Amino acid sequence: MKKILKIIFIAILLPSISHSAFEDVESSPRAEGMAEAVTACPRDPSEAVYNPAGIALLKGMRVNAFYKKPFGFINSAGASISFENTLGRTAINARWLSVKGDYRASDSALISRDAELHREMFFSVTHALTFNESFSSGVSLSAYSLKQERFGSAYAFGLDFGVLGSLYRVWKIGVSMRNINSPSVGRESPEYLPRVIRAGLSFSPSDNINTCVDFRQEIGYPLRISFGQEYGVSEYLIVRAGVQTEPVRFSAGFSLHYSQFNFDYSVIQHSVLPLTHVLSMGYTLL
Repeated sequence: MKKILKIIFIAILLPSISHSAFEDVESSPRAEGMAEAVTACPRDPSEAVYNPAGIALLKGMRVNAFYKKPFGFINSAGASISFENTLGRTAINARWLSVKGDYRASDSALISRDAELHREMFFSVTHALTFNESFSSGVSLSAYSLKQERFGSAYAFGLDFGVLGSLYRVWKIGVSMRNINSPSVGRESPEYLPRVIRAGLSFSPSDNINTCVDFRQEIGYPLRISFGQEYGVSEYLIVRAGVQTEPVRFSAGFSLHYSQFNFDYSVIQHSVLPLTHVLSMGYTLL
């Protein structure tokens, strides 16, 4: 029965995945625990996909790896690293998503079992500059690779840009634009990759409290509003939660820090499909 349900889910979702390729690129355990409201308060190299300017705030060398299982059956993973250099700070991100199932011909004849029906691979290089204590900017160059068992492969390159500023030390404002060059995949019927404009505001009256709100506008889709909250229970534990619109989803998570290691977990609710769990491990070399 479980296998039948999985096949039904894939049959329903695969067309939508094909239409909205690389939507899952916007993924980070911390960000998803806050309903992705991190444009003005990024704290992780993997969050360069939300605002390239955010990596300018990081210290030392940061390495992260995460695993995500959207809706309980899609496999997704990623890794990131950020480091300082003479020109500023650089981050490198890699993402992968795969959907497997039985591959059948148009007449429903079985061709192969447990085939990789859909695969997305994403690689980006981000560089950020800090102009003063209250303003930074960043740019990302991204490479996208899409492969579908039925339709073949396609490639594209995207350009992202973001800025981040602070006001009165407790307020931060962030704005970012993703895929501003309008990349597309496919030749006969090209599909444009998500073109997104983000604006965010964060309020941090103390080191252990962080409140963020985001406005996300993807071309051709309704405006999405996200609200996230973080609270540092102790020097070792941070808890967070968030809610977003379009669609309405709730999320929560926590971070555990010990010495130079950190562990993040988030869970995202869906009104119809099963929960999505996200795990990550990180290390900071000061």
